[in-house]
Amino acid sequence: LGELEVPATFFCIGRNLGRHVELAARAHREGHTLGNHSFCHQRFASLPRAAQLQEVEQTDRLLQEVTGKRVHPFRAPQGNWSAGLLIGLMSRGIQCVHWSFDSLDYKKQPTMEFIQRMKATSLVSGDVMLFHDDGELCVDALRELVPWWRAQGITFAALPQ
Repeated sequence: LGELEVPATFFCIGRNLGRHVELAARAHREGHTLGNHSFCHQRFASLPRAAQLQEVEQTDRLLQEVTGKRVHPFRAPQGNWSAGLLIGLMSRGIQCVHWSFDSLDYKKQPTMEFIQRMKATSLVSGDVMLFHDDGELCVDALRELVPWWRAQGITFAALPQ
């Protein structure tokens, strides 16, 4: 993303921050927004609300060491939201974020098929695109897709820090 000059929001899993704190700090220094994606990435639908909020608060404390901010935008694991979770987060001043476009990159489609599917999708500036950083698929695909999207008039931005 740095090579492509694309700002992004990285929703971090707390248990991974300890192993990758310098990478998170670098992303923050480079202008990317760091968000909260829970501590353990468990299925939130199976956790009591108090445990869900504890996962968020634990990760926010770790993120605070990197960003200096007390709260961070939150994206629920697997996109599982409940009214109670939303109320609990909003009462703490935490921005709740969901995607408007899921790349389905977790299906590990061959890169060229993935690229063709993405090009056939109608995107607009302002869409919140969901991608994962757990493999080379997105890295390889975005090298081709970002210039193509820009040619289509798409602009890129991270969530406000």
